[in-house]
Amino acid sequence: MSIGLDPETRARLARTLDLVVNSSGLTDFNPDLRDALSSNLAPVAHLIEFLRESDHAGLLHLSTCYVVGARDGRVSEELRPNYTPLHVPEFDAEREWQFLREVIANAEARAESSEITAMLRRQALGRRQANAQPSGEEIENLIRKNRIRWLRTRMTRAGTRRARRLGWPNTYTMTKSLAESLIVKRGAGLPIAIVRPSIVESSTRPTNHSAGGTKASIPRRLFPICWAPTSASCPPTSASALT
Repeated sequence: MSIGLDPETRARLARTLDLVVNSSGLTDFNPDLRDALSSNLAPVAHLIEFLRESDHAGLLHLSTCYVVGARDGRVSEELRPNYTPLHVPEFDAEREWQFLREVIANAEARAESSEITAMLRRQALGRRQANAQPSGEEIENLIRKNRIRWLRTRMTRAGTRRARRLGWPNTYTMTKSLAESLIVKRGAGLPIAIVRPSIVESSTRPTNHSAGGTKASIPRRLFPICWAPTSASCPPTSASALT
């Protein structure tokens, strides 16, 4: 795994860094599942590996208070490994991550199948203008674009369906919660803290005023809701069923 650094820089930072603040993430609520995993989950695994190689660096991970999912009532500030809002028995976040990668692999393979290619070709030919005879290159370009669109749509729907099945309202909150569970398991014994802000905004100068007058905003400063460190299945539906 890599955090995008050349070996020399990585080694130097591993010796000298005191704290890594991970605020990376994709805040699109229902994105392409591939983007959600690569932005909200994989970087956490990369950082934990880096921390284990470092001399003393700690991690401050920005999560979201909405990892709680679709639940009513009081919610304690407790980090629960392998959490799902519906308390799915024997759920395992590592296994879920692997399952979601299988969903992606199956959808990508199907996108290249003869069945989907034939469908996309019919769509491309159906868009011909009257009396127009598109060239073979134009048809192939249309097929390529439609294939990308088809796959992105399938991946967006797959993420949303899986999240709701487990009790989260969207792909964003599901993947952020899976990242927390990953930290609990892979980061055991490391100096890691998790904060769960309701929203994070930025300002060019210190201010105590609410941002932009929008009802959803809080003052423009990081608002830590919870911290956690230290160190809980859904028999996954078939990967093909989600796509």
